[in-house]
Amino acid sequence: MLALIRRLRGRALASGEFALHAWPAAAGLAWTVLLLVFEHMARAEAYGTANPLSVGVCICSLAFAACSAAAVAEVVRAGVAGTVPLMLRLVPSAAAIASFGMTLWLMFHGIIGLRIWAW
Repeated sequence: MLALIRRLRGRALASGEFALHAWPAAAGLAWTVLLLVFEHMARAEAYGTANPLSVGVCICSLAFAACSAAAVAEVVRAGVAGTVPLMLRLVPSAAAIASFGMTLWLMFHGIIGLRIWAW
């Protein structure tokens, strides 16, 4: 969103600036969708079978992990390359590190890629 506002105001985006903002946003979106799908699965009590809701939880958790890993990789790339100024990297970096930390926690507890129908 911030990148879009800057582009509309006439400021050219630095190389990799869009990806720096897009990957943490995609991770946040994947996390939100994961929670919504899990809530719908719980309301429908669709735990034991391979149905669209239980498969959706698995896919959304994998998408969240992939997006958060890509966000951290993009933060590291932007930091090493130095193409994006530090002040423009702070918020996306914090969001990427937080989402990747959540991914590590979920992975440690076996939630990432959880095939709930296989229990």
